[in-house]
Amino acid sequence: MSINKKIIVSFAIFILSFLFLILFKSIPMTQLWKGYSVLYVKSDTLSIENISLILEKNNVKNVISSNVQSLPIFSKYAPVQVQKNDSYILKRSGFFKDSSKEYNLFYVPEKYSSNLEYVIAEISSFSNSVAGTDGRISFPWICPIISLCFAVLLVYFSNKKFLSIICFLPFVVFSFCRPLYTVCAAVCFAETSLFFAQQTLGRKGFILNNYSNLIYILILLFTPIAFLIFSSGASSVLYVISLLGALSAIYLHEQLMSFSLFSNSDFDFVYIKSAAFVQTVNKKSLKYLFYLFSAILILLYVSFFTKSFSNAFTNSEVLSLPTPVNYESKNLPSTKDFFDWSWDTISFPYRRLGLNDDNPNSIYFKDYKIENEKIYTTETKILSYDSSFINSICDKVKDIEYPAIEKMLLQQGRDVQFDYSKKVGTTTEKAVTVILLLFSAIPIFLVVYYILRKLKYGFDI
Repeated sequence: MSINKKIIVSFAIFILSFLFLILFKSIPMTQLWKGYSVLYVKSDTLSIENISLILEKNNVKNVISSNVQSLPIFSKYAPVQVQKNDSYILKRSGFFKDSSKEYNLFYVPEKYSSNLEYVIAEISSFSNSVAGTDGRISFPWICPIISLCFAVLLVYFSNKKFLSIICFLPFVVFSFCRPLYTVCAAVCFAETSLFFAQQTLGRKGFILNNYSNLIYILILLFTPIAFLIFSSGASSVLYVISLLGALSAIYLHEQLMSFSLFSNSDFDFVYIKSAAFVQTVNKKSLKYLFYLFSAILILLYVSFFTKSFSNAFTNSEVLSLPTPVNYESKNLPSTKDFFDWSWDTISFPYRRLGLNDDNPNSIYFKDYKIENEKIYTTETKILSYDSSFINSICDKVKDIEYPAIEKMLLQQGRDVQFDYSKKVGTTTEKAVTVILLLFSAIPIFLVVYYILRKLKYGFDI
């Protein structure tokens, strides 16, 4: 492959890395239901009615709770009907309890979610009362801002500022597209690794005879992949994509610089010192590991004490709350179960008890007519379980005056399953505190490694 083709491929990888990062960007969310937040309460002193009064007092309206539910659909010809044991209307109560049946659940319209902070504080002030919400995390600007500031710091100290900017750029974009605490820590690690690598880049023996330097570079560069796998598989993949973009940028820079400097020269200039004689980590550069350690500590502090962290990764992770899922579940009724129950309810007065209809999805009205002095039986379809029927049921639900649970269910879609799930939101991090603690241990390990080598070999490393 010619050098021109390599440059083209590297440039394509550099551009594609940005496209992938932007395409798969994800903002942390803990909101389980579209358009609603879930308030969960466990109290020995407050009844559901008391909690409803507290919600109303704090200007939280149209709350979907168990004490305001009624029959969403009924037949005026048979308003009272015997329900089957697996009837939707009986299983519906599962939406108002967590899987342990210890917490009462209230579904709050999104526009009132900002007032839940005051509701939770008031409920928690009562004895033996615990409250929380899945809530929605606002964009955690602290994560990408830390990675950006750290990149700016390293660029300031770098002797190759333009190279630093272009190779840090994919990782900074990564931190904005996936603003998670573990991602920010990984980005800081990658930036430090690439900063150290620049000092020996292009020198003879950069890879083969550069072991004392590579131990710092490789640990800082590849350890985040292993940590991110435990936190979020998607984050680890996007980290690798960012790394490919950064390496492509470095290759492009070196090739283009070489072309511009030596295109008209009869000589190929090389560095006097090989990589083995240039130590990336010494007494002066230890401060960069200290900066890295400080950045991780800031992330650890922010992730542990901010309100968004406590909402997203504490109680919500422990509780198993009702949520839309993409698999069939028998624990909670689906929207199809609601439509089936509605059909049974509406069609009940027209069906003969104890007999199975040949076509249960259609109801016919039998009549008689006389033609040519003979009596003929006629059938007229008066009801059919089809899209038109489903549309009519949806219209009836929209017209319900009280805050019905069916309104929220149908807002999620007309063919949605529901189940109890511990997964909260569309983008979560697992074991955030543990992963950040592991990240913070790496700079300490590298400093200890530096000191031991200094004591062993007796020269400044």
